[in-house]
Amino acid sequence: PDNIWTNLGSHVCGCDPTSTNIVQSNPIKIYPNPSNHGFIIVKSDVKKINNLQLYNALGQEIYSQDANEALIKVDISQFPKGIILAKVTMDSGKTNIQKILSN
Repeated sequence: PDNIWTNLGSHVCGCDPTSTNIVQSNPIKIYPNPSNHGFIIVKSDVKKINNLQLYNALGQEIYSQDANEALIKVDISQFPKGIILAKVTMDSGKTNIQKILSN
């Protein structure tokens, strides 16, 4: 698909050259968003999140966490304020990218 913002905070694209499994719907929820201390990522069905990677606005990885959970808590208070991209890889191998505002 084209590079599309489906709603505030959710990005669906074919822009990751290493992945052919980009998620078309939004199977995860990130809240609160915007946030100044931390956020929680919740998978909307019973499957699990394998990996979380956070990137700053320059595309530099600023955080990575391997997981085998349906819920992940992240403290972002030490990260710079602004836009953070969260790349969530699920146990199915599919990837979801969402925008988080750190304020």
